[in-house]
Amino acid sequence: EGAAKVASVEKALDYVIRALSTSVLRDRGILILTGPTRYDLDPVRYISNKASGKIGYWLAKEAFQRGCRVKVIYGPGTVSFPEHIPVVKVYTVEEMLDATLRELETGRYEAAIFSAAILDFKPATYEEEKVKSGTEWRVNLVPTVKVIGEVSRRHPDVRIVGFKLEHKVSKEELIDRAREELEKVGATIIVANDLSEIKGEHHKAYLIDREGRIQRFDGEKAELAGKILDMLEESLTGRPL
Repeated sequence: EGAAKVASVEKALDYVIRALSTSVLRDRGILILTGPTRYDLDPVRYISNKASGKIGYWLAKEAFQRGCRVKVIYGPGTVSFPEHIPVVKVYTVEEMLDATLRELETGRYEAAIFSAAILDFKPATYEEEKVKSGTEWRVNLVPTVKVIGEVSRRHPDVRIVGFKLEHKVSKEELIDRAREELEKVGATIIVANDLSEIKGEHHKAYLIDREGRIQRFDGEKAELAGKILDMLEESLTGRPL
C-alpha cells in the first residue's frame, strides 16, 4: 500500500511538471534504449553485462516531464519504470534492434537515445541441456549486429544520441573514440564515459556534439539526463543553452 501511494504521488508530480513544461521537445517523440542485453549459454547460464538501466530511467522521466511522447526499449535490467511511461521489454540484441526498428517505422520519433549496454559479442551456439560442472567448456563468441548503425542507416532523419563506454583510457583517447563514433553513425550527440569513473549514481562524462563542442559533466545520473535533453533542445533550436 505504501509503495502504491508513492507511485501515485510520483505520477501526479510528473504530470504536473509535464503540464507546466515549455520545452521545445513538447509533443516530440523520444525513443530510449536502455538496460543490458543477454544471451543464454544453456538453460541456467547466460552472458550479459553490468548495466542496470538507471540512466534510461532518468532519461525517460525527464523526457516525460518535458512533454515528450516517450517510449522505452528495455533489456533485462534492475529498475522499474513508472506506469505512465510505456516500456517494451527485450532480451537479446536482435530483439532490441527489431523493437527499435518497429517503433521507428510505426511511430513518429524526433530522436533515439542509445543508453543501452548492447553486447558486442554473443555465443555462437546454445546448449539445450545444462552443461555439467567440473567439465571444461569452451564458448565461441561471434559479433552481434550494430543496432545504432542499423538505425542510422535506415532512419537518417532521426536524431541519434549515442553512448561511448571505455575503461581506463586517457581523456584524449576517450574523446577521440567518441568523435569517431559520432562521425561513423552520424550522431547528434555522443556521451563519452569511462567505466572506472562511474560510481553508483555518480557519473563523469564528456558530451560531444556535431559542432565539435565538448562539455564536461560530473554529477548525478538524473542531472546527466537533463543535460542530454538540454543538448537535444539546442540541436532543435540552434540556440546555445
